[in-house]
Amino acid sequence: SIDIPKSVTTIEDGAFSWCENLKTVVFPEECKDLTFMTNAFGDSALEGDLDFSNMTLRLENGRDEVSREVFRGTKITSIKFADDITEFGAYLFYGCENLRSVEIKNLKNVGHNCFAHCFSLESISFADDATSIGLYAFQYCTSLKEINIPDSVSELGEDVFMYSGL
Repeated sequence: SIDIPKSVTTIEDGAFSWCENLKTVVFPEECKDLTFMTNAFGDSALEGDLDFSNMTLRLENGRDEVSREVFRGTKITSIKFADDITEFGAYLFYGCENLRSVEIKNLKNVGHNCFAHCFSLESISFADDATSIGLYAFQYCTSLKEINIPDSVSELGEDVFMYSGL
């Protein structure tokens, strides 16, 4: 376990990647604005439920997106995001086999392979004005039985639901 000090504003590329014993990360209540860079926790042993609903997450370029591969291959089971997040980067949750639920209200764009190999994912919802779902985004999401795609979505990537539970 690690307690992130309130002075930390950025978790850099691969900071906790492949940390085989890192199961929990505690963010201080005072932490309201945090930047996650690519692969920040990728393939670590991070597990359980994560709640970022009271926190603003950013990329280096300031976009309202959670960067690519941040949680790739972790053992998290659920995650909540604040309303300001609108995009999920490529491979964000790739291989999170235990991920069952993702709470996000304003999701407009999903990067390629974002949820691929999330075998336990049961559902996800999109903003009414969502525009794109990248290629292979839900590949091998075998527990996914239903999904609502808004009329505003103009781009569905190649093999987006291949081998899913749909």
